[in-house]
Amino acid sequence: MADRIDLDPQHLGTVERTHGGAHTTLRFERQLDATPEEVWRALTDPAELAVWFGCPVDVVPGERIAIHFADSSPQDSRIVTWEPPSLLAFEWDDHYPRSTDPDRSMSLVTFELERSGAGTRLVLVHSNGEPKEWKDNLGGWHGHLVALREHLAGRSVEFKPLFVATIGLYQAVTTDTWLGGLDA
Repeated sequence: MADRIDLDPQHLGTVERTHGGAHTTLRFERQLDATPEEVWRALTDPAELAVWFGCPVDVVPGERIAIHFADSSPQDSRIVTWEPPSLLAFEWDDHYPRSTDPDRSMSLVTFELERSGAGTRLVLVHSNGEPKEWKDNLGGWHGHLVALREHLAGRSVEFKPLFVATIGLYQAVTTDTWLGGLDA
């Protein structure tokens, strides 16, 4: 498993403070060996999502996505943008445990897909996130993107050990390395 976790610094996610430090924006960029249509299907087909996302996922195209994590309540999100096969954006609840407050702040997860050579350039942006969750969110998305790459290549991956490893990677990075003290 560890040999499949890409720790090349160019593949680490980036984080920046936004809105005067009240939120964070995370960003990943990947080159995938699959067409935009194949990547879109992996991002939006419940059967494919369950394989690489590590849990059951329900999708109502253009309306809702519900992610059923084993250790928390479902992440039930409104799809904001649905433009096959290039742009998918949905709300994300950064609150743990999940909040039922209808006025809670939601972050936004965006997948941008663009044909690049024989494959696809994927850009994932998680904006308006909760600052206290930035390391876990970076590690989680990094793990999901490794699992997506493996899925598209026809290889299986055990998500739980992968998730533990990628969360650990970002937890081990000193805060001074990221924005000169993001947690300060």
